[in-house]
Amino acid sequence: MNQYPDICLRGLRKEDDVITPQNVVNTTAFIPDFRIQRTDGSYETSINWKDDEFAISFTMQRRNQSQYGLAALERVILDEERSWTSIPKTIEYERKPDPENKYHGNIVFIGNKKYIRMIAAALALKSKFIPRED
Repeated sequence: MNQYPDICLRGLRKEDDVITPQNVVNTTAFIPDFRIQRTDGSYETSINWKDDEFAISFTMQRRNQSQYGLAALERVILDEERSWTSIPKTIEYERKPDPENKYHGNIVFIGNKKYIRMIAAALALKSKFIPRED
């Protein structure tokens, strides 16, 4: 069995993360914080893995992380990304639970910032917007 579920969730923290009125996930939702670089030179964008039916409500309850809703992205998109592009090894993903969030993980971006922005745009286009219900 794969240790990763079929869907990951990205909290939409900023108003700019959603293009309205169409309710389309914007590139900004997936661009990592370039001020924080990992020791290997890569960057990360935090996600939650949809391990069970509670993952969406858990992520929505963390309002500071999902004030504008969620982006749901199929893991197969992350896997396919490696073959869609002529840029080798641009992303990886990981599971990185912490004591307060068993669903936590990261999309890890590898490469220069121009490539990372291109990949973030592709992920946003292929994600599904999940609005807040409150």
